[in-house]
Order: sequence, then structure tokens, then C-alpha cells
Amino acid sequence: MFESFLEDSLPIWEDIQTKLQQKKFAEVGGLAHQFKPCFSMIGFPEISPKIHEYELYAKGNPTGDELIRRYNALSPEVVKVKEIVTEDLKRMEEEGL
Repeated sequence: MFESFLEDSLPIWEDIQTKLQQKKFAEVGGLAHQFKPCFSMIGFPEISPKIHEYELYAKGNPTGDELIRRYNALSPEVVKVKEIVTEDLKRMEEEGL
């Protein structure tokens, strides 16, 4: 699951950033929807509701500035999870798990 998070789910978060930069705001909600369930699967269920809230906001035709602001507010949490997952995966590989 950790590998899937790093290889499959995180690129979706990066795609959201790309769509925001390209001002393709209508596509952000769908990407957020795809990204949302990964946190529960890797043991961080408290983040899923925050991504869900972002998804709903994005689907409500928001202003681009606010959508970007909310993305930037969530990014540190996503980065922290990435760091934890990367460290745990490395430790598990070293231990042969």
C-alpha cells in the first residue's frame, strides 16, 4: 500500500497542482476525488475528510485564488505523510518485511 501511495496517489496530488497552475480549475475536483481514499488505506484516515472538503469546494466552481490557497494549506500535511510513508517503507525494506 505504501508503494502504491507513493507511485500512484501522490502523482494525482501533483496533477492537481499542475491544473491549478494551468488555471484548469474545473478538473481539480475530480482529481481530489481520486486522491481522497488513499489516506485511509495507509493509516492516515484523519486527512481524508480534509481532502473531501477540498474536493467539494473544488466542485462548487470556486475562485481560483481560494482553491490555490486551500491546496497550499493542505500541502504540508500531504508532504508530511509522504515523508513518514517513505521512511516506513525504507525501514520495512531494510528489515525484510
